[in-house]
Amino acid sequence: MTPFDFVLVCFLTLCATFSPGPVRGRAVLEKFYVNFLKAIPNYRAEFPSIMYSGDTIIFEGVGHGTFTGSMTTPEGEVAPTGKSFNARYAFFAKISTDGLVAEDRTYFDSLDEIRCYGRAREGDPGAAPKGQIYPNLLN
Repeated sequence: MTPFDFVLVCFLTLCATFSPGPVRGRAVLEKFYVNFLKAIPNYRAEFPSIMYSGDTIIFEGVGHGTFTGSMTTPEGEVAPTGKSFNARYAFFAKISTDGLVAEDRTYFDSLDEIRCYGRAREGDPGAAPKGQIYPNLLN
């Protein structure tokens, strides 16, 4: 069982997600997570803050992992770099009357993660200093 197996059962079959995305459907989301875990098999998440109100749940998280497997992208395969990342993220979800995620929007520190993939280098304009986490820097 992967860390995302539990997450996927919480989504409606016809859910809408906007990170990665936009995509529709649990099957597409599952394909993304399988590819992600192939590239970062040691991925772990922490959830220091969880809030809810009505049909909305929000949680803050920090994802940790090392890029040790190849990643399939629309542009082709990306070879592993062996680099680690610590990426802060925030997850906002609308919950259906069945108690499942109907729609989610996840915002994350994409710069630290992109550097891990070898797509940005330390010292590049806007790149986070090594070991430092910047919250919610969006592309």
